[in-house]
Amino acid sequence: MNKIMKELNEEEQVFILGGKVERLAAYIIDSLIAFLSMIPLGSQFFNAINDFSAGSVDSINSLTIENSNNFTLGIFLIILLFIIQGYLITTRGQSIGKIIMSLRIVNSIDGTNPGFIKAFLVRFILTQIIGSIPYIGFIFVFTDPLFIFRNDRRCIHDLMASTIVVESKKHPVLNKEK
Repeated sequence: MNKIMKELNEEEQVFILGGKVERLAAYIIDSLIAFLSMIPLGSQFFNAINDFSAGSVDSINSLTIENSNNFTLGIFLIILLFIIQGYLITTRGQSIGKIIMSLRIVNSIDGTNPGFIKAFLVRFILTQIIGSIPYIGFIFVFTDPLFIFRNDRRCIHDLMASTIVVESKKHPVLNKEK
């Protein structure tokens, strides 16, 4: 089931499901960008987050800001990335990684742009919240991507938001039909 047929505005459109490798690459690109934006926060911050994910709050309670300039830069970069990714996902159905990999998110029912609530709040924010819950988040983070091996290639976050990831009609760099 590589193609999904949808009828929109009295014309038939064909969506080709995003490939597993392309989706993985888009995820890695987005994760790498997010990681790079957090580097100025320093190792103490990463250790505290890791301990919190394991169910401990001791590191968070002892967290001190070693270098306020780096901390401010890190927070600024995270907020900037959050705004940019949120805008792209909401308006285009694409994160930076999905743009690079020529993928986009659409409603599974009618093929339209899922918008702010489905694409950003449900697919991104809600999954981040679930992923940060001790123990449950660990299971969710590792189970969610395994769903890509289903015939419809929809992960848990796709099912929650009623979305699918499809190939973009135009390659963003070449600006011509694929």
